[in-house]
Amino acid sequence: MAVQKYYDLVIIGGGLSGLTLALQVKRVRPETQVLVLERGSHPAPEASFKVGESTAEVGSYYLSEMLGLSDHLQTAQLPKLGTRFIFNNAKTDELVGSFEFALNSPLSNLNYHLNRRSLENFLAQEIQTLGCQFLDACKLLDVDLEKGTKSHTIWFDYGDNLYDIRCRWVVDASGRPGILRNQLKLTQSVGHSNHAVWFRIGESIDVDSWSRLASDQSDGEPIATRTKSTVLLMGKGYWVWLIPLACGATSVGIVADPQYHTYKKIYRWERALEWLKHHEPDCAAALEPHQDQILDFITITQYAHSSEQVFSNNRWALTGDAGIFLDPFYSFGIDSIGLSNSFITELILHDFAKKRLRAPIFDRLFRTLLNGTLPIYEGRYGLFGNPGVMVLKIIWDQTVYWSFIAFLFYHRQLWNLDFFSKNISILETVNSFQLRMQDFFTEWAKAESASVSGGYLDQSVIGYFSQLTQWQNQPLEGKTYQTQLNQNIALLTSVAAEIWERGSRRHPHLKNHSLAKIVGTPEQNLAPVFQALHL
Repeated sequence: MAVQKYYDLVIIGGGLSGLTLALQVKRVRPETQVLVLERGSHPAPEASFKVGESTAEVGSYYLSEMLGLSDHLQTAQLPKLGTRFIFNNAKTDELVGSFEFALNSPLSNLNYHLNRRSLENFLAQEIQTLGCQFLDACKLLDVDLEKGTKSHTIWFDYGDNLYDIRCRWVVDASGRPGILRNQLKLTQSVGHSNHAVWFRIGESIDVDSWSRLASDQSDGEPIATRTKSTVLLMGKGYWVWLIPLACGATSVGIVADPQYHTYKKIYRWERALEWLKHHEPDCAAALEPHQDQILDFITITQYAHSSEQVFSNNRWALTGDAGIFLDPFYSFGIDSIGLSNSFITELILHDFAKKRLRAPIFDRLFRTLLNGTLPIYEGRYGLFGNPGVMVLKIIWDQTVYWSFIAFLFYHRQLWNLDFFSKNISILETVNSFQLRMQDFFTEWAKAESASVSGGYLDQSVIGYFSQLTQWQNQPLEGKTYQTQLNQNIALLTSVAAEIWERGSRRHPHLKNHSLAKIVGTPEQNLAPVFQALHL
């Protein structure tokens, strides 16, 4: 394969973040000369490091609408019926009598369970069809970043030949190795030191068959099959995911806080199985007969990291895990890719249109967005075994997500500099609000034992959830983005007030929490939730 001497854009890494960036850039600027350098061989084998992924709304919208992958997602991947949170009954360590918080019928937006390798193999072919050059089994040797108008230089081995090429833009999509992040000494450690193991088993796991769980009905309606959902098994200090894949396999992962569950307890398959027998016995019983069908087993410690910078006016950028990764809870990984790739694409468009580059503004905005989510996870895993408080936290987290990040992404306002120059302070205010709310949940959980032992709560009882998702990708019908954003912030303050009021009623000392200074007027959005949780 002939290798050119010059490219507009070179992407280091041909995983999901790099391939989607190449596709996005080619979609909006077809004449861009793009080279993707991938160290692995393609087509990639099914049984390998990438063992499955569950999309959230932003990631799903990014893949289907912004990248035009709807046909592939609907024919080669599995639709997802929301996320189903099943809380372990702390009294029995069994699913019988668990509390379940789930979606019984789909919201307006489609989500998917992804077989990452099949998606990446498809993307590698798609970008080549559009004219990108894709080199697999390629060994990167060095990257020389130049300043000003000079081109960057990249050295690599490919097909037993040494190449040096030049490019205007270089983007690090190398994943956790973070080639440019480490070269530029940008890595920032964070206090969130959790670990995880994950694997695929070549069998469809039927969660419905484990037991009756909390109930087999939701308000008189049969509960939708749980195998259509991303199932999260929740306990103190941990969560376990079960994600069905289109190939018939199931992706399983254990994510834990070392304060409660040490890495040594789960870092091998045999130990992970013993741990599951103790904490999630129904899950262990479903997996144990199929031990000979374990396709892969991966472990990672201290997975969270940040970066001092991700976008530069010097025409380099970091995306995906090469930049910032904080936690897999809520399936935010592809969301993060969509966010960073969209900022990078906008910067590249500005550059070739000879507009002034605003990388420092985008950099501040992106890092504020992502780092602002850290309080959701850091020090909060102890709440995962307390359904009474944790369900309220999930509702709050989803309200922030849909009313703020998803709203701005769907309407493509995050990289609208005119809009965000007026609203960067709102973002920082939301982050401050978020920190106080997460601290409030932690204080409430300390005062309240995990007393909810059984029940089922359908997310649809929260009326504003459907409203938030229905208009996300629709015109605002005369409203301005600013007006709707202000209304969304008002909703947040109202929901926070309702949670604060109920927590303070049960535990009067919480009235003095700093949250009390910024909450709005409580409405009755969460009345059915409090009833189901016996709060």
